Amino acid sequence: MLTLKRLRSSVSRCDRSGFTLIELLVVIAIVAILIALLLPAVQMAREAARRTQCRNNLHQLGLALHNYHDAYNCFPLTTNTRVVPHTSHGFTVRLMPYLELSNIYNQFDFNESQNLAPNRILIKDHIPVFHCPSDLDDRDPYPGPFFDDPSGTFVAQWPTASYVGVTGAGRSGNVKILETGPPQTTPWPLCGDYDTDGLFVPLQRRKISHILDGTSNTIAMGEQVYQKRSWWKGAYHVVNTETQVCLYVTKNMRYPINSVPNETPDPENTSTTVKWYVADFEAGHTPRATLFNDIWLGSRHTGGAFFLLADGSVRFINENINFDLYQDLGTLSGGEVIADY
Repeated sequence: MLTLKRLRSSVSRCDRSGFTLIELLVVIAIVAILIALLLPAVQMAREAARRTQCRNNLHQLGLALHNYHDAYNCFPLTTNTRVVPHTSHGFTVRLMPYLELSNIYNQFDFNESQNLAPNRILIKDHIPVFHCPSDLDDRDPYPGPFFDDPSGTFVAQWPTASYVGVTGAGRSGNVKILETGPPQTTPWPLCGDYDTDGLFVPLQRRKISHILDGTSNTIAMGEQVYQKRSWWKGAYHVVNTETQVCLYVTKNMRYPINSVPNETPDPENTSTTVKWYVADFEAGHTPRATLFNDIWLGSRHTGGAFFLLADGSVRFINENINFDLYQDLGTLSGGEVIADY
């Protein structure tokens, strides 16, 4: 009798040793809730790490700029539109020896464009210091053909640069007039003009002595996420003329940080003054858009973007900064009084 009771008790315990379906569902639900709670925290931690790296990249570029200045008593030439046909290199390429990238830099042929050997091979490399890890894309949408390749085969899309210089704000007529007329004209301007009162202007070499507003009050570089180009590119131009200059490595400060353009570039839609940049050869698009040299600075970071000041410091500037103050920071010697920002 005692043995039978023990046997029944043993069988009962065996029957209850596993999870019921309800218990299993409860456990799964708890795990799912924990994952849902933890995921935003993990994403925030990752973005914080990306922001730190993005800031550090600009800091490294700032150190390279000042080391270059110490060596040559000027900042590097922004881009030379009078030597290389089609696409010349940008000033950031000249910083490569000061970024521990001499092994790549020494192989470039600066008398040739990006589309010819050996440059076309070298610029396919991803250079982390030129790229903010928060950016979703790192490929030039318009790579262009190999001009020395009879087949005209297109190269794989080149890695882009997340950081560009500032030409200025165009105060007091400090503008190089090139293509005239608004974007709605026919034939319509593609790139526009460029400002000449900032640190990085085509065909000019700036010095620290030129920065009369103070290096801590002058923006040298900033982030860009829209319509980025290869980190090698300085400008597209017609050789020995400046009838058209499309600036890749530097931009005018014509629009606020992180501007939000219209989805459809329609001149009748006046909800915002900012429109998408649309190249004239893009099939199916109306050629009315923001001019290429005016494409706004901005980032994937929430609330603003990182900017490198001429003194080598890096600031995160809120996208809601007063626009006049923002433009004040883009000039070298405008004499503006810079308020707190």
